[in-house]
Amino acid sequence: MEETELGQYRLLQRLGAGGMGEVFLARLEREEGFSKLLVLKRILPDLSDSSRFREMFATEARIAAALNHPHIIQVTDYGRIQRNCFLAMEYIPGTDLAALLSLAQHQQRPVPPEFLVGVPLACLRALGYAHTRKQPVIHGDISPQNVLVGREGEVKLIDFGLARLSGPPSPEQHREVRGKLSYLPPEVAFGQRPDPKSDLFGVGAILYEMAAGVPPLPPLSDFDHALEQARRCMIPPVSEVNPGTHPALAHVIDRALAPALEDRFEDATQMEEALGRVSATLGLDPSPRVLGTYVSTVLGAGGAEAAADVPRTLVAAAAAPRKKSGLLWPLLLFLAVAVAGGVWYLRQNDPPADPPRSPSGLSVVPVIPEIPHPRPEDAGTVEPKKPVRKLKKKKRKVVKVVEEKPDAGVESPPPPAVEKAPGFRLSTNREAFYSLDGSPEKPTPLVLEGTLRGVHLLKIREVRGLSATVRIEVKGEKGNVKLAVQSSPYAILRIDGRPKGLTPIAGLSVGRGAHVMTLAVPKAKHLLVLSMEIR
Repeated sequence: MEETELGQYRLLQRLGAGGMGEVFLARLEREEGFSKLLVLKRILPDLSDSSRFREMFATEARIAAALNHPHIIQVTDYGRIQRNCFLAMEYIPGTDLAALLSLAQHQQRPVPPEFLVGVPLACLRALGYAHTRKQPVIHGDISPQNVLVGREGEVKLIDFGLARLSGPPSPEQHREVRGKLSYLPPEVAFGQRPDPKSDLFGVGAILYEMAAGVPPLPPLSDFDHALEQARRCMIPPVSEVNPGTHPALAHVIDRALAPALEDRFEDATQMEEALGRVSATLGLDPSPRVLGTYVSTVLGAGGAEAAADVPRTLVAAAAAPRKKSGLLWPLLLFLAVAVAGGVWYLRQNDPPADPPRSPSGLSVVPVIPEIPHPRPEDAGTVEPKKPVRKLKKKKRKVVKVVEEKPDAGVESPPPPAVEKAPGFRLSTNREAFYSLDGSPEKPTPLVLEGTLRGVHLLKIREVRGLSATVRIEVKGEKGNVKLAVQSSPYAILRIDGRPKGLTPIAGLSVGRGAHVMTLAVPKAKHLLVLSMEIR
């Protein structure tokens, strides 16, 4: 970072960058030791030459500065120095919700119900305030990227770059589509002006992603296809993607994501009350302490550094390395040995845990061979020796076994053939055709001999119109199998009964053996079941 100062602010660290600007951690210093950490958002110098971008940036600063709510980021300053237009905001150690969810998914750490409910409740309180002001403000871009979560449980709406005051649209805003396509309400995708209920759609999308593990609309690289997808609003019910979703929570999510405005909640307060009733029904405690504990757990040591590359993310600076002490390693070694010994002792004395349960609800009790162990109370006792009676040896009769030789001219039968296990087997519940690695189509089932290795591309076409492509990558003879699945039309993917999300999906990992892959087309009674066995 070449520049170290911007006016009265000292730039300490670059936190992120996007297509329009950069975000810095900065410090404001005054006389007699006064100092305060802030976040500076600066648009790129090339864009600052455009009067349109300068006006957009200034509008964001004016709107945000007029909002004063605990769940809205506070803007404290705005200015322009030469070609640098910037605004200063309060600093909250944490990250944005999108980065947090991505990091939690990478750690395979589920979202707790308190966090799932607490973050949207805070957003709804902020929107209820913004929508009911004397001059109402519509955010227009509610998405996980624009929700800041802090280590102390703070939840703040950020980035009012697309926010608009309620009133007639300007000519530049007429039929202009703004926002993230995976969270875009259908009316905005058609070019209509955002409505307060459009913001509620965004909160519903946040709820959906935390409950289902995937955004309501799968991200597409092609803009036209993504826009058409948002206009159709073909969002599968959250209970289909994640059957474990509580029915009351699923009802709130589905209503917030209704395609028609009249089918959604009337306002943010009504949706907040509905979500609050769900929280009370489940007995949840979405307090800042609980939220902050989860954020700190996910970020952990160095978590802020991992999230710092996300655009518009306000993250904590990395702590300075401490000087190592010469007694640190011996002390840590002693503690590790002590903890290991304590864990071993507790495992020896604890009662056995409850047996795991299968998906059907029946207990699965593992069969473990019994190994006799000497009892401690027997260690100090010695039994008296008993006299040993001598037994008379008996003569054993020796029986000679004479091997019969086969008659000449008679051939011995050949050894029985050993059937080789297939390396890959595929069958479908419906009539379908497959193509492996570009080969001509053949009807299922598919059976391959030998061990499956390397990368293969399997295409399946079902006669009723559903087609799927499965990329199979096998590393080594004992390694896991990586899968990537896409389908047309898009479908809900389940593997062995567990929902994985909407296609296309990549980065799936399964073990060798038999698996059942299910593709269900949303809002259509169309189900394709692929039974695969990989050896």
